Amino acid sequence: MFDETLDDTIKSAPKRVGFGPRLGAMLLDALLLIILIPIVTWAIVSGGASDFLIQKGIDALKVDGDALEMLEKSLGDLWVFYLVAIAIGVTFSIIYHLIEGFFGASPGKMILGLQVANADGSRANINQYMKRWLLKNMSSVIGILNLIMLSPVLDLIGSIIGIVIFIGCFFVLGDNKQALHDILAGTAVYRKKDIVD
Repeated sequence: MFDETLDDTIKSAPKRVGFGPRLGAMLLDALLLIILIPIVTWAIVSGGASDFLIQKGIDALKVDGDALEMLEKSLGDLWVFYLVAIAIGVTFSIIYHLIEGFFGASPGKMILGLQVANADGSRANINQYMKRWLLKNMSSVIGILNLIMLSPVLDLIGSIIGIVIFIGCFFVLGDNKQALHDILAGTAVYRKKDIVD
């Protein structure tokens, strides 16, 4: 009886989006990041915020004066730009990817008219979006924790989870058209116009 109910739910749900459109959205997101990160970095550096950011970074890292002078001598004036560019790039990338966690669609998905929803095709809430985002990006979250804690165990765990999630992305090629993170979060990707309210 349960299987019949589940089959009826799947049959009555809107058509899920497969691998091709989802890959297209991911590539579009990558292209947008490649374009936006240098623009945002240039705007911040040219606006004079780099001195403030570098000083805050130095204070946070407790870099001593001798190490700072050595950096300036070895890298010249460009070291400030490199440090700021890396910090801005990482921060902007995290914020960019969090958009999917808050709205259920990355900018690439939004442009292509795709939306994350519950597995039955009904509109999901922010809790579902964030659960899915966390599962999908668990390797990156652990990687950030590893930068703070410098733990070889975290590095190994993050790598294993990254491989599992990567392989799980190919589950979209199956009949259910759900990646592993979708299955675990109880979500799927649909065309936005097909989602049931």
